[in-house]
Amino acid sequence: ISASSIVVEHSFSCGRILILHLRNRLRANTIRALMCFGDWSRQDFILNAELVEFLRDNGKGK
Repeated sequence: ISASSIVVEHSFSCGRILILHLRNRLRANTIRALMCFGDWSRQDFILNAELVEFLRDNGKGK
């Protein structure tokens, strides 16, 4: 099994879990963004403190 096929299988698996738990209420671009964010977060490309600051500055009601 090539490394690239493992990455693809993992992405499909994560997407399926995300869609099932949220019952298809999210748009495709939102699901894509959540999957990217999760991957970036696991690889420490995005720090939790940066996310909290971003959400605080860009939250609803602004």
